Amino acid sequence: MTHYPQGQLIHLRRSELQTLAVYQDDQTRLLRVDEEAIQSACDITSPHKLLLPHTQSMMGTLLFQPPPKRALVLGLGGGDMVRFLHHYIPQTAITAVDIDHEMISIAEEYFMLPKSRIHLACDDALHFLQSSESVYDTIFVDLYSTKGIPPVLHNWEFYLRCQSQLSGLGAMALNVVTDDAALFRDIVMKVRESFNYLSICLKVPAHKNVIVFGFNKKPTQKNHTSLQQSAKQLSQQYELDFDGFVEELFNTNPLEDGELII
Repeated sequence: MTHYPQGQLIHLRRSELQTLAVYQDDQTRLLRVDEEAIQSACDITSPHKLLLPHTQSMMGTLLFQPPPKRALVLGLGGGDMVRFLHHYIPQTAITAVDIDHEMISIAEEYFMLPKSRIHLACDDALHFLQSSESVYDTIFVDLYSTKGIPPVLHNWEFYLRCQSQLSGLGAMALNVVTDDAALFRDIVMKVRESFNYLSICLKVPAHKNVIVFGFNKKPTQKNHTSLQQSAKQLSQQYELDFDGFVEELFNTNPLEDGELII
């Protein structure tokens, strides 16, 4: 598990949905939800860096697709992925959605959310997709509740909407946090069937999180050598451990003739 000093409480806010607490030590600012999980972590000297391992792993989409020109983030939180995308992929137009308007406000006030190339929406994730005709190259789904897996992640329509609103080479990265094997299998099966079985999983080491990737088109890179080569370049470009992502993918997914089965 990733541990951070509690730091000093600098802001506390209760929305209609949850309690949001902002803590800060010398270098790191944290957002805690209902005084439990760390929802966001920001290095205040380098706010573009991803500190939480599950958000780092969600960028594994870059192993299989070009950098997105249009990205959708469902579950803004403190804006960790938005800051990363805005800094490292300057051509990306980013839409970020959160159901809690107080969460959006805190991201803007305390977590250095960029102001350019960003469209923010306060909405339920499924309702946003139902109301939009936009198409995205990557959809990042990081929806969380301290009460368990959000109901929308059990909804067939949600995954079908995600798939239909991706571009031809588009990909979805879904963060799943659960100890319940049956619930996890249910979500993975819904993703697989919605994406025509073009999906793989990336376990986040030492954490409960598993990132489930869904693809609109079968990735061309599936063997260890080609993915390793890409990982070396991506690790330097984005300052993330893509080499580790590749090893974890090959350790946890079925293989055929040395290639990932996607």
